[in-house]
Amino acid sequence: MKRQIAIISCLLLLPYPVSAIETQTKTTKLLTQTSQRCKLQPADPENGIYSDPQLQTIAKQITVRVRDKERGASGTIFARKGNSYLVVTNSHVVRRINNINIITADGQKYTGKILPNTNFDKFDLAIVEFTSNQKYCLPSEIADRIASFDINLETPVMSAGYAVSEDKLVLTTGKIQQIISQPSLKDGYEIGYTSDIQPGMSGGAIISNTGNLIGINGISSYPLSNTAYTYTNGKRPTNTEIQEFRKLSWGIPIKTVLGQVRPEVLTAYNLPIPNFKEPIPPVQLTGWLGELEAKAQQITVRIDSSSGNNGSGIIIAKEGDIYTVLTAAHVVCKPPDKPGKCEPNTYKILTVDGKQYPVEPSTIKLEEGVDLAVVKFTSRENYQVATLADYPTKDFEYMFTAGYPRLGEKSPWRFTLGQIYSKERGLLATTQSDFNNNSSSTAQSAVSLTGGYELVYSSITFGGMSGGPVLDSQGRVIGIHGKTEGEAAIDNNSSSQETIQLGNSLGIPVSTFLALATRLNTQAQKVETTPTPELNQQKVRSIKTAILSVDVSQGNTTASAWLERGNQLWRLRRYPEAIQAFEAAIKQKPKFIHLAYYGKGLALGWSRKYPEAITALQQAVKSQPDFVPAWYYLSSVYRYSNQLDKALAAINQAIQLQPNNPNLYNQKYVVLSNLKRYREAAAAINKAIELSPRTAFYNNRGIVRNELGDKQGAIDDYTQAIKINPN
Repeated sequence: MKRQIAIISCLLLLPYPVSAIETQTKTTKLLTQTSQRCKLQPADPENGIYSDPQLQTIAKQITVRVRDKERGASGTIFARKGNSYLVVTNSHVVRRINNINIITADGQKYTGKILPNTNFDKFDLAIVEFTSNQKYCLPSEIADRIASFDINLETPVMSAGYAVSEDKLVLTTGKIQQIISQPSLKDGYEIGYTSDIQPGMSGGAIISNTGNLIGINGISSYPLSNTAYTYTNGKRPTNTEIQEFRKLSWGIPIKTVLGQVRPEVLTAYNLPIPNFKEPIPPVQLTGWLGELEAKAQQITVRIDSSSGNNGSGIIIAKEGDIYTVLTAAHVVCKPPDKPGKCEPNTYKILTVDGKQYPVEPSTIKLEEGVDLAVVKFTSRENYQVATLADYPTKDFEYMFTAGYPRLGEKSPWRFTLGQIYSKERGLLATTQSDFNNNSSSTAQSAVSLTGGYELVYSSITFGGMSGGPVLDSQGRVIGIHGKTEGEAAIDNNSSSQETIQLGNSLGIPVSTFLALATRLNTQAQKVETTPTPELNQQKVRSIKTAILSVDVSQGNTTASAWLERGNQLWRLRRYPEAIQAFEAAIKQKPKFIHLAYYGKGLALGWSRKYPEAITALQQAVKSQPDFVPAWYYLSSVYRYSNQLDKALAAINQAIQLQPNNPNLYNQKYVVLSNLKRYREAAAAINKAIELSPRTAFYNNRGIVRNELGDKQGAIDDYTQAIKINPN
């Protein structure tokens, strides 16, 4: 932008005084019949590219003036329902306008009103509604694509708006140079582009060369103040970054608009639900939690693959200039249960200081059947080495996960909080059923899930965090994260299947690595065996405050995204919000509605609202009769409600569907014991032990043998339980 323009430009493109504008000559002559002017075919149909004159036509059709008697700016028509139209503009445009008028491209003036109940508190957005018998063009060419359109760097764009200096509609071209999201700049600004935006163009359209309405204008380049350059999490960019931001104009994506409009309005105006998943932005931790995060970041690395994927890892040893990194096998090879050789990829290590180091393929060491691997890299830099902690976890201890999740095209650092189960309770809580018996192996404990997974915890994790550390409250590594519980889901009007997180995260305990370290030709340098001390109340409160501050989006999205949000909120133990998220998924009546009912049942059950939980879970099994987790949890909730006969019927149904899952027989044992049908209970727990000889099962059989008068048998079972797990 020219410097003389910058002098009169302000931070936000504020409304211009109407006294500076002469009434524009009507442009009706430029508008032909609706069917002709609204259905443009791309000049380059093979690539879907529109010419500049075509983009100018689109921009003229959908860009309007938003004004009152004294001031005004621009807006963009983006939806119609009968004779009612919706115009999106900036909140700073309408904030100082008392009586809103919309002036369309043909010079007609209409009374506008702010659309009520839109969730624009955090965004510089407003939607104005007006009524007209005229048929104005919409960005109809993109109506079906608006929700899934991805904004890419270097995309050519055209920006439109009624500029003060030009006294008419101004159209400028440029390219997208910056995309900032998670977090975005405050007020929702994400798109940085080179088009020359002038005062009065706020609210005008940003159109890509493929005819997509991708956003609206809002901030000009070279503003008088830099206050807009603050991220939504409160952080400020560096001075260097700010200087780069100042060179660009900034806009808000149209997806953000759709994400904040009430679902019933989207439906009424035939607008699509935005098909995007917003990763949870990082929580800004302070005090001892901030120190813990910083400690975790020093020992965690990102492992980039030539395949384009990435994982995480933990620095566990240093010998001279050679560092050893512990990670998950599937990060640098393949999952243990996948047949065949390792994938022929090359790998690089990204350390905390941003430096990259190649991984020598010969240093990659694996152990069959366990989802662990070690790799090595060489550096003269001095990186910190992790302390491993080998001790039994306790139920609901606070813990942390760290790593570099793959979020779109980026893999930013994440540090998340949660609670862990004891091993026995975790293996009972998991919905996984692939238990392995490893009594002859020294690499891992007697019983685990496939790959050596034994740790079950609630912290929110994402793809790309595999291989990263599971940490205790002292910052010591107690496990290696590797996967999450999930279910397949396909959204309505979609053909792509994805796995939705629904349940807990899973990791491999440090003890498993220590048992096979020699076979992996490595040794950890720092190992401790003392449990973490109990946290004081001040530290517990700080964790709870941090959990409450996790910003899970509430904007409109697809049913699968609502499902994932519900699971995230359930993991955070924010049950009322989780229930609302699952209900939002249910309202869309997706093909996987049973998962939404199941999630709702989980949240209600954990809230101790058992009658409502039963209703939700009944809906889940009615919608999908072979969904075992819903039958299992329905049995549990029936039992909590003292409806034991129904609890037994539900768990029998689950066993019929999944006869080799030991956890189901344990649940049947519990129900039968409550019914005082001890011989049947003994038969059920015998089957559980046959499938998976675990401490909890031997302990339970000892209880039922005692009830049957078999004192010696009870003692034998208790002794065996202690032998398996002395802790």
